[in-house]
Amino acid sequence: MKNDHHDKQPLTVKILVNGKEYDVHPGRHLVHELKKLVKPIIPKEDILCVMIESEPKELHHESHCEVKGGECFASSCPSGGAA
Repeated sequence: MKNDHHDKQPLTVKILVNGKEYDVHPGRHLVHELKKLVKPIIPKEDILCVMIESEPKELHHESHCEVKGGECFASSCPSGGAA
């Protein structure tokens, strides 16, 4: 008899984005889709970072991010620009 109880993931997990808590499905997410989940929506040109051991890791707009729950994300405007 098959027992799937151990393999079940929670339907949603909590993450922090810019200090505000959100419920999302665990698993792989496109970074640009994560930006759309939050209110207000994070602009495409803004940078989304995930905090890893108190250090921000920049996530590219078209890349994937694995969400397990408890992650802390922060967005910022891109630095630099034309002079």
